Amino acid sequence: MTPVNNCLLVLLFFLVLQGTGCNNDRAHSMASGHSLPAMDSCRFEPDHHYFVTLPDHAGPDQKLPLVIAIDPHGDGLLAVRKFSEALNDLPVVVAGSGKVRNNYPGYKLSLKNLYNDLLDKYPVDPGRVIVAGFSGGA
Repeated sequence: MTPVNNCLLVLLFFLVLQGTGCNNDRAHSMASGHSLPAMDSCRFEPDHHYFVTLPDHAGPDQKLPLVIAIDPHGDGLLAVRKFSEALNDLPVVVAGSGKVRNNYPGYKLSLKNLYNDLLDKYPVDPGRVIVAGFSGGA
């Protein structure tokens, strides 16, 4: 495992442990190091909206690790904000689904569609993908 992957795993573990500190404060500002989250729509599943943020300092041809963040209530914006804070200085793409949530029976297909959409639209390395979340979304 590369040092970047090791750091990602440690930070993701820490973030899951911090789950009790999560709230729905949408006025919370983004951590420096990542762009503000942008809303996008999955072309394979038009009702699947998600939020995505990119690191500020990525090279134009650089393929980046991808973190797909799942919130148990399908709050993709909250998931992106919290994961971006934890991964502040790491060059990763963070995406949060607005459709995948606890007890969603179609989550496997929706995650597959989201993954394929992100690969097509963003500078993502398909060999470095992590799916993680909070509470029941973890």
